[in-house]
Amino acid sequence: MKYIKKLAEFSYEIFFPLVNRVKIYFQGLKKDIKFINWNISFEEYIALVIFSSLIFSILIFMVSLIIMWLLFAFIDSFVILLAFLYSVIVFLLLFIYFISYPKLARMDYEKDIEDNLPFFLLYFYGFVSSGMNILDAFRISAKRKEFGSLSKEIQHLVYLTDILGYDLLSALMEIAKKNTLCKI
Repeated sequence: MKYIKKLAEFSYEIFFPLVNRVKIYFQGLKKDIKFINWNISFEEYIALVIFSSLIFSILIFMVSLIIMWLLFAFIDSFVILLAFLYSVIVFLLLFIYFISYPKLARMDYEKDIEDNLPFFLLYFYGFVSSGMNILDAFRISAKRKEFGSLSKEIQHLVYLTDILGYDLLSALMEIAKKNTLCKI
């Protein structure tokens, strides 16, 4: 994780002017970046995407030139053009993948919550039906790791109520506002 952060900072220093020009086209990524858990900013992620795609395409260009030289025993303009086109295709594919990765991570996070919600509700209902306080049931449920991503949301709910002093309804509304696409 710390290497990714350092690489993101380094790539942001290199591609700072370019990132500031193209970041307006990727504003939809801003809220999805938190789901990849890399602790990098939106601008650093865009710079990391550009840097990674560029480095891999340069490596692919060099490797494909070497492979074509070994296969054909000569290098002419057609082989160089072919290697260049191959590296451009790899650049575009990697760029598209890295740009769509945060959205895929968010969708996976939401699916994990939706998959674990019925089990949590059964578990939670067992506590509440036995007469336990609702907040205590949330506190006990927050310690369970079996609920996957839902455990993080429950821990956040407990944090809002215990540390920040939210009442239960306000904390639930805050969680629901944060996860607009989930069934929470």
